[in-house]
Amino acid sequence: MSFMNDLINRKYDISEEISTINDIITCLVDVEYKERYIALNIENIANFKIKDWKHRANFISIKQLKDKMGITGLIDRAKSHSFNMQIDDFIKYAEYVLNICSLCDCDELNENIELAIQNIKNVVEYYNHSIVHLDKEDYYVIIPKSYEVPLAVEIVKEVNLCDDILKYSHYKMKGDIYQKSIILSRLFMYYEHNLEKKIKNINSNLNHEITEMSNKLKIRHDKPESKESIVVSNMTDEELEYWYDQIFALYLRAIILVENLKVRPDLEKLRKRLNEI
Repeated sequence: MSFMNDLINRKYDISEEISTINDIITCLVDVEYKERYIALNIENIANFKIKDWKHRANFISIKQLKDKMGITGLIDRAKSHSFNMQIDDFIKYAEYVLNICSLCDCDELNENIELAIQNIKNVVEYYNHSIVHLDKEDYYVIIPKSYEVPLAVEIVKEVNLCDDILKYSHYKMKGDIYQKSIILSRLFMYYEHNLEKKIKNINSNLNHEITEMSNKLKIRHDKPESKESIVVSNMTDEELEYWYDQIFALYLRAIILVENLKVRPDLEKLRKRLNEI
């Protein structure tokens, strides 16, 4: 196989990629400061800004954040190459890098910032993930690619709910039954107020599935003594999460279906033109 084929089809090694990005964000660059030049890197600049970052969770330095949030350990594991690192390890590290880069406003470091972000994009693209920005909360996350999720977010346009949809898709939500149920409850409220009447008219089966499942799985109402509630209470977390994910997909389908109604008049015009031929 040729050099270019080898390069283009190269598989990504998580340990190697974390180590490379760490080299980029810790690489020292001469930065002009008070009419003199000092050597700084992306983490140094972010360290100046962290106290003003609303997501710092009481951490007062980048080092403290890295140590307590497990980022230092991830870097050490990556450098040792003695651990089998997975995509979730990369996502955790990459989200750290994306968010500290967003704190860094130093022109001299723009090239390194762009290089680090591009490396992250290449890896998440390879693993069929996407970088998204939660507008309301103002931070970056990485989620699995799905045409439904970004399309639904674009359609909904309600910042809080959009953030919820993106959060639901995040790998850290896996197994968090409680948070998923809260997001699904918010989605049902959106469905009930904005979509239900239209879905009843165009796809009554979908409406029935959504309302029935939302009721029986206690997303809409919780009736502790009902037969359904007893069945749900006896489900394993894995089984309940599976059905939650199915309902989540139904909500997204309803959002997209209603949006598609807007193109129906144009489709009718096209159909008439084609039938005239």
